Formats: sequence, structure tokens, C-alpha cells
Amino acid sequence: MYFSTNDSRISIGGLDVVRAIYLPEAARWSALENMGLPVNSAGDDAFFTLSKDGFTGFFSSSRKDAFGERDVYVAYFTRYRKEMEWPDVAFTPPQSAVTTPPQETTPTKPNEAPPSGAWSISFLQPPPIIPADAWRAEVLSVLQKHPNDHLVLSYYLPADAGGKVGTRLYDALVLLQPISQQFINSGIAPHRIFMRALPYAGHQHQVQATIAPAENASERSGVPVVGLSSPGSPSLPANESLCYKIQIVSVQKAYTNAQLDSENDVMLEKAAHLPYYRYTLGAARSFSEAAKWQKQAQRNGFSGAYIVPYVYGERLEKERLQQFETLFPDLRNYLGR
Repeated sequence: MYFSTNDSRISIGGLDVVRAIYLPEAARWSALENMGLPVNSAGDDAFFTLSKDGFTGFFSSSRKDAFGERDVYVAYFTRYRKEMEWPDVAFTPPQSAVTTPPQETTPTKPNEAPPSGAWSISFLQPPPIIPADAWRAEVLSVLQKHPNDHLVLSYYLPADAGGKVGTRLYDALVLLQPISQQFINSGIAPHRIFMRALPYAGHQHQVQATIAPAENASERSGVPVVGLSSPGSPSLPANESLCYKIQIVSVQKAYTNAQLDSENDVMLEKAAHLPYYRYTLGAARSFSEAAKWQKQAQRNGFSGAYIVPYVYGERLEKERLQQFETLFPDLRNYLGR
């Protein structure tokens, strides 16, 4: 929550913009944080509003360089304000309207054997995607035997199918949601399910379920951060233990941007317990390499692009990343240490 106060214990002059964060674990608000210069000044600074892109703020101020009593100012942040994403709350995806009767298909293993540490199984089928009962039962059995592991559901679209990339990826993820809901109905917690859609070099629609190990760090390899060969950059790090991606936008519907159609290695992801969809670009093994991707994305018109780290295939926020600093020293560059 952003608001203004003239409390002399925290204000540097007149009304200052401050921020407080609600801490649900403690059922209280955090200590007030002054936004500091140049947002605040010796004058009155008030009515701060953060825009949807997470990088731009608007407020009014009576500082000395104003043209009138109070002028409207804009502030540009160099780091993404993550509070602009939807809160991490329980969410149940809508049931699919598809009524086509289930088609029994024979589960097929991927073209390459799954790397050690991650269990995978795929099936090939044209849309609408309806997995066979045997496929679902096998995935559910593994999830129940490993209650701390998480499920990655990947929908691979033929890259040569045409159409708007943003819309095609969104439609694919919508097809994955009833599959996800079936696992939830069988007792799998929504926060354990991660869905993503991405183009690949094949010519058939493919859905892959990967069980990503969470208990033994030494076995957390082979989790598909990117997955099957991408048509844009087949050398991308597909199964790295540490990987960085570039998020360009977080939305609740299909993102139709002409520039997105010219980008390589676009992916759309969604956690089953969250209501929003995240479009990302590329993948990098190091923070410095990811920073180059980010700058390129910003030059291409995605001004809100920012870096997101994935550890063992799981997207992690800064608070959880700290426990992996010793194992992955490169994370210190991301954390600014």
C-alpha cells in the first residue's frame, strides 16, 4: 500500500510518499518505508499511483520546480515493482467447455530419454487435447508417491502452424487447464502444478508431464525450463539447474502484440493456483547473459521486461533464492550482493 504522511519521524519535508507491505504470516503491516528522493522532496508529495507495467509511478507534488500549486510528475523505476502482479492467492481454473468424448491414446515417451532426476511422459494428439485415462493415472501415481514434487505440464505447439503467437500460446494453455483441474480434483494441491505453452521444431501437438523432484537437491536435474528444441535458438539451455528468463508481461487474457510475433523463444506460463498468465522470452545460463536478453527486449519495445530466475525448473522469488546462493554463486549477481 502506498500513501502519503507528514509524520516527522519518517517524512523529509511536508507530505512524503511511503510504502507498507502486509505480512499475512504475522497478520500485520510492515514498518513504513519512505520512497526517498527523487519521488519525495521538501514539498508535499501525494497521490502516488503505480502503473500496471510495474516500472512507472505517477504522483502530484508542490516542489519548487512546479508550474502551479501542485503538478503531476512521473517516476521511472529501474527495478520491477513486483507488487503489481496479482497476489499469490488460491485460484481454481475454469472447467473446460470441451465436450468431445475422451479418446484413448497410447502414452509415448519423448524422442530422447528423460534426463536423470526428472520423470517425464508425453502424448501426441491434435486438439482438443484429451489425455488417455492410462496417461493421467500414471502421472497421478508418481505425484502421489512424491508429495513434495511439482508437476510441469508442457504444451508444445508446431512452430509452423501460423497465427498470432500470443493468441496461439494462450489457447494452448486454456486446453491444459482442464487437465490440470483433473489432477486437482484427484487431490493434488494447485500450487504443485505449473503449466506452460511454447513453440517447438516438431510438427505434431505434444503434451508432456514432468515430475520435478523437490526432496533431494542432488537429483533435481532434467527439469524442462525450456524443453524440446525451439525453432529460434535450439542451443538454449533446456534442462539447466539454474536458468534465467525474461518476463515481458503478466496478463489475464491473450497478449496480442505485433512485436511478439517476430520474437524467438516465446513461452507462456501459468501456475495453477494463480489467475494470471506470464509471457517470457529466451533462457540464459548466467545473469550477465540474461541482462543482455533483457536490454534487447527493451529495445524491441518491451519496456517492462525483467529477469526471472528458475532453480530446478521452478520460478523463485528473491526471498527463496537466498537459500541457493552457496550452491549457485551466480545468483548473487541477481540478488545484487
